[in-house]
Amino acid sequence: MEDQNLIVAVCSRPVLYDTTMVSYRDRNKKERAWVDVAEDTGFPGFGKDLVTTKMHFGWLKITSINQIYT
Repeated sequence: MEDQNLIVAVCSRPVLYDTTMVSYRDRNKKERAWVDVAEDTGFPGFGKDLVTTKMHFGWLKITSINQIYT
């Protein structure tokens, strides 16, 4: 999976990051968005692979922040 594909997939779903949206607090909508991200990036979108997708995106955020401030 390419990191850019994951970033694009997440960025196209503001429910995952835009705290001003009412749906940001809706766990079902966020879970559905993560399933869509997993499907778009080549994961089947359930179970361990969905968790792996979330974890990889979290790692990318940390890596990006570290690159900006170092």
